[in-house]
Amino acid sequence: MPFFNVREYGDSTRTGGRFLYDGHTSSNLNVGMNLTNCRPTNWGHWHANMVELWVNVYGNVCALISGAGLVHGELGDLINANEERWHRATSCPNTGKSIRMAMTPRSKEGQVHYFQTGQPPGN
Repeated sequence: MPFFNVREYGDSTRTGGRFLYDGHTSSNLNVGMNLTNCRPTNWGHWHANMVELWVNVYGNVCALISGAGLVHGELGDLINANEERWHRATSCPNTGKSIRMAMTPRSKEGQVHYFQTGQPPGN
């Protein structure tokens, strides 16, 4: 039995939000919509001095990570973007909706994100 109802969460209008928080590290659930393609030129963002990892809790998650390329994750897989690497996680193309649990440190102290210019947010 899952620790939360992924179908109910995925069918809701939510797109994410804080799921767990211990005063330093946070865990956020992110719903990835069904995509038909994955733009390899949009690297998303990177964090100063911190990693980000995702637990795939529903569907198929793909993460584009600088130095690693496109990483595919199935239910239960962990995907890690090392500190100061560009990364962008979404649903894998043509696999339906996904839910990933992102985990990051420094939630209380503040996180610094750097974004790629000239790219729209999302996939």
